[in-house]
Amino acid sequence: MAANDQSAEELADNADFTEYTTPDKRVGILTAAAMVFLGEVFFPGVTGWFYTRATTDLVGLFQDSLPEILFLVVMVAVHECIHYGAGLMQGHSPQFGVRWMEFFWGLKEPAPYVVTLNEYISRDENIAVLIAPLVIIDAIAVVVFLLSPSSIESHYAALALVVNTSSSMQDLYNVVRVSIMPEGTEYINVEQEDLRTFYRR
Repeated sequence: MAANDQSAEELADNADFTEYTTPDKRVGILTAAAMVFLGEVFFPGVTGWFYTRATTDLVGLFQDSLPEILFLVVMVAVHECIHYGAGLMQGHSPQFGVRWMEFFWGLKEPAPYVVTLNEYISRDENIAVLIAPLVIIDAIAVVVFLLSPSSIESHYAALALVVNTSSSMQDLYNVVRVSIMPEGTEYINVEQEDLRTFYRR
C-alpha cells in the first residue's frame, strides 16, 4: 500500500510508529561466525589456509581465487534480484542501492540492498522478501552439491551454500524478529540522508 511521503522526523514524532533498528555489529559477528563454521564444514582447514595466504601472499590469493570471487559477485547480484522480484510480485516498487556498513572489525564495507520506500509492507510480505534468496539459492545449491557428478560444480555449490547462508544472517535475524511481532504489523522505509524503518502494530 502506498503511503503519503512522510519524513523520518514525522514518523519518529508519531506515537503510532516505532523505529526499527538492526544491531549491525552483532549481526556482523554472527555472519563471521557462520562463515567460519560453514567454511570448515564444507572446506576443512580453509580458515587457516585463508589466513596464511592473506597475510603472506595477498596478491597471489586474489589471483588464485578470481574465479570464486567472480562467482560470488554474480551470486550476490542474484541474491538481491530475488529480493527485488519477491517485492515486485507483492505489488510493491522496490529499488536497488548500496550502503556502507561497519562490522565488528571496525571496517566499513559496501553492502548492496533492495528496499521499498514510502509504502506500507505487511509482516508476512516482509518475511517473504527477507527469506526468499536464502531458500531459493540454498535449495538449488544443495541439489547440485548432492547430485552433481562434477567436482567443480560441487565445489561452487558448496561455496554458494557457505557464503549465501552466512551472508543471509541479517535477513534471518530480521525474519525471526519480525515473525514474533503481531500479524497486523505494518512497516515503512523512508530515506532521508540514511535509510530508516518504522513500524506500527
